[in-house]
Amino acid sequence: MISILNRRSAKLKTTASTSASLSLFGAIILFSNICAAQDDAQLSNLVFVPVLRSSAADSNISLSGRGSSDDRALLNSVNEYLTAIEPLRQANSSEPELIEQLAYLGVAYQGLDRHAEAIEAFEEAIALTVVNGGPDNLQQIPLQEQKIPSYLALDDIRSVDDTEEFIYSLKQRHYNPASREMYVAAINLADWNTTAYFRENYGAGNQALRRQRAVINRAPRAIGGGANAIFNGDIKNVFDQDINDARLRKIDRLYKDYQDAISDTGNAELEILVDIAKRIARLAFVTKQEMDFERDNYTFDPNYEGSREQATRNSPRRMDESYESGAEALKYIINILSSVEGLRPEALAAAHLDLGDWHLSYGKAQAAKLAYRDAYQALVNAGFSTENIDRALATDMPPRIPVFATHLHTRTSRGMNANAELDFEGYVDLSYTIDDLGNAAKVQFIESSSENSSRIERLIEVQLRSTKFRPVLTAGELNSPGTIEARYYYAY
Repeated sequence: MISILNRRSAKLKTTASTSASLSLFGAIILFSNICAAQDDAQLSNLVFVPVLRSSAADSNISLSGRGSSDDRALLNSVNEYLTAIEPLRQANSSEPELIEQLAYLGVAYQGLDRHAEAIEAFEEAIALTVVNGGPDNLQQIPLQEQKIPSYLALDDIRSVDDTEEFIYSLKQRHYNPASREMYVAAINLADWNTTAYFRENYGAGNQALRRQRAVINRAPRAIGGGANAIFNGDIKNVFDQDINDARLRKIDRLYKDYQDAISDTGNAELEILVDIAKRIARLAFVTKQEMDFERDNYTFDPNYEGSREQATRNSPRRMDESYESGAEALKYIINILSSVEGLRPEALAAAHLDLGDWHLSYGKAQAAKLAYRDAYQALVNAGFSTENIDRALATDMPPRIPVFATHLHTRTSRGMNANAELDFEGYVDLSYTIDDLGNAAKVQFIESSSENSSRIERLIEVQLRSTKFRPVLTAGELNSPGTIEARYYYAY
């Protein structure tokens, strides 16, 4: 299912990257809805932020939520915006000032968790942009985007789908298919579908993925060829839509459409080529995540058990296709970076590190060692000393790999900025060992901030079963970091 970069793109002319366009309203701080109990709906939004236990006191992470003084300030802001808005409304104005005041009012309502009112304010502002510029005006896009956090807070996934699709279609009407604007539109829509995919499939209450739950009762369900069909993946009459989630297929089409567009023009920016290739690998990795999840969260379903879909979804062939697809995309990145004159050696070394992580995450130890050595050699060739290389590659905590993947229970899987502020509910302290191939074992829980943390602990333990970490790299060789004592802060 996963598309691979068109080979024609290897010949595309690369140009210097341009700076990202600024949002109409700049950076707007949104407040998270604070939850009180650990029910499944809340844990569906679970985010873990692990830090070394020894440095937890210096991590600047606290368990305090939004205070009453914050609410008072927001209420004062709401009153100020309403005071400014009312005379403009009475004058039947559609001036930019009214649109701006309504936008700020909507953000203030979001801060107070008054999301229905926030959406109304944004909709009123959007209607005014239509009066001024017609239904296809681009001025409405930041306002459309700002509705999305409120839809999410209300668990209105369909409205987010409609909004994201509408924004994409607006840009299609205004921009060339191979333009940077359409690249941004494509990755934004892909990122939303990634967020929705994780939300719909990996909620804490879900014991089965959507494609598992969607399998209908067939009689008979027995697979021709029996066990051999499972092991060799030779399953007939199973369609892509029976195996791969609709959102993943949508993401794949978005990347393919943009690849086709830039291939037709014969011109693309290096930054975009590298990003799309890495995104293709990230999409391929979802297959492994699904197979790991089915193994680690087994649940009996008479419709799914013994079905053609189960056999295909868990076949070695499907895992091999996932691995090969991502490996080819990452090798493509190395090839095009190697052809760029004056490229910083750190960029090429990082690409080799990504490939090493990819191999190791699929258990390809020898291939991983070779890729890590290539990363090390790229820095040696650039004149870095071995001591400085080891120091640069050292991390406080071994990172989960692949680093660029969307991992479960992270800000990224929730569609948040990597540095977004969270209101933490508590923490769990634990220890585990990591061997020289990145496997976690010997998980032991030490203490927690709450007496009722069993659900959280179980989710951490299940996650660690299939998580791979990057070992310590010393002189290009893999070494075990030994025992890690970590504090997992959590928010939901």
